[in-house]
Order: sequence, then structure tokens, then C-alpha cells
Amino acid sequence: MQWITRSNNSWPDNDVKDSIVQHGTVFVPIEISPSIWRPENLLCNFMRCFKRLIYSVENSACPHYFIPENNLFENKIKENAQQKLINKLHILNSYVC
Repeated sequence: MQWITRSNNSWPDNDVKDSIVQHGTVFVPIEISPSIWRPENLLCNFMRCFKRLIYSVENSACPHYFIPENNLFENKIKENAQQKLINKLHILNSYVC
């Protein structure tokens, strides 16, 4: 997930990237369904996190893991950069699905 965000110039500054990816898109799904996080489900779980990332970018809403009322996207992505990022994420998603 970090490689995807780091390779994208439309993404916010680095200080936001790691928090968004780790807290908003990875830790929450693990906490919601810990029993499905097994090696044989790795690709499926990765895609679940990736789709959550797409949803977060599309809706400009990525709650902080420890303080859910804090939106990590608030005032971080400009509208045109957001659309470019959404397009790139959908292109990456189309390769896997």
C-alpha cells in the first residue's frame, strides 16, 4: 500500500501518506475482522484495504485510527489532485480485478 501512495505524485505530503495508509486503510480492516487475516487470504485482504483506500479518497474521508473523529484527508487533497488520484487508483484496481 505504501508503494502505491509513494509512487503517486497526486498524493499529499509524506507526513500524511503513512498515517492514511497505515491507520485508515490497514489497521481498521484488521481490527474489524481479525480472523480472516491469514496467509491464504493475503491477496483478498490486500484488495479489501485497497478498495477502502479508493473509498476514502473518493469521499475525502479517512478517519484517524486512534481518534476516529479526525479526518486525515481534511484540507489535504485539492480537488484536481483528488480526481487524478482517483483515476490512478481505479486504473491500478482494474489490473488486479
